[in-house]
Amino acid sequence: MGSTEANQILPTFVGATHLLGVDQGPVYNRRSWRLLFNAAVVVLLLSSAFANSSLAEERADAADRYNKLGQESYAKGQYQKAIGFYEKALAIERNVLGEKHQNIAALYNNLGDAWRSLGQYQNAIEYLEKALAIDQEVLGKKHPSTAIDYNNLGAVWYALGQYRKAIGFYDMALAIDQEVLGKKHPSTAIDYNNLGAVWNELGQYQKAIGYFEKALAINRESLGENHPNTSIDYNNLGGVWYALGQYQNAIGYFEKALAINRQALGEKHPNTARDYNNLGLAWNNLGQYQKAIGYYDKALDIFREALGEKHPNVATNYNNLGLAWNNLGQYQKAIGYYDKALAIFSGTLPKGHPTIRLAEANLAAAKKQQRR
Repeated sequence: MGSTEANQILPTFVGATHLLGVDQGPVYNRRSWRLLFNAAVVVLLLSSAFANSSLAEERADAADRYNKLGQESYAKGQYQKAIGFYEKALAIERNVLGEKHQNIAALYNNLGDAWRSLGQYQNAIEYLEKALAIDQEVLGKKHPSTAIDYNNLGAVWYALGQYRKAIGFYDMALAIDQEVLGKKHPSTAIDYNNLGAVWNELGQYQKAIGYFEKALAINRESLGENHPNTSIDYNNLGGVWYALGQYQNAIGYFEKALAINRQALGEKHPNTARDYNNLGLAWNNLGQYQKAIGYYDKALDIFREALGEKHPNVATNYNNLGLAWNNLGQYQKAIGYYDKALAIFSGTLPKGHPTIRLAEANLAAAKKQQRR
């Protein structure tokens, strides 16, 4: 059969959706929400396992076609469409191969990644844990596919704010990839990137920079300057400089990421939207609020079309727009955006998540300012 590929998550701050900041009122310098980071794709090839008969070959070809269509949709940011294709491929594969086969694990992984990209984290965990259980049993605990499972589970726990748990999964992935694939392999670069994302979130910025620079060096050498994974490295380094208050440095990295993604992925891809969002954040912190709003609006249009209205990235953009309008003294407009952001976050993230608390704080601060 042809190859079925499993998507490996590369958080550019895990797909980190973002960098949160509380709106503390006009007396203070406000950190704009969160930076958007995103996932890249690494390929896991599945073996051919169908009997050599015409019927089996037809089924194999059909499963392969559906999986490839799923991957094409995923690459375009059409995650719901990708899920439909992956589910069709899975139904065919399970009927022929049974449950405990590496092809099944790869499709579970692809489904888990797509659900994660839609912000449906519990669905993602369910599929990714199934993939891990199969790969550990069928391929062993030190196989690159098992490392991918660890990495993808780490990405979901990162998105849920469970950073120490995420580090545990990322460390396991790194140990496998360094031993099996070597220290200069693109998969090892993904591990470095993911660890950098978590340490950045924990405020260990120099540690994060070290990991991101290792990832960038590997990807520029192995994949080239204009590869989407290289753009993620630039984005992540920009994110650390942003966190350190070095906004002009951050803009330089974000612009490099944007140039690569517009060329490699197109104007309407979620990664391109991420870059627009991050540029908006940096300009907002330099006091260029109208310029920031222009970038946020571009990001919002792309995210709404690609991911749907109720995705956390859409909520992040609403929040960021709220911050910019709040900075311009347009409190009623800011409140409208904050309300939208909070509604989406409350519907997609677990109760008590730090993002929800920060969204509530931003909304409360804007209402207080309006009453003055």
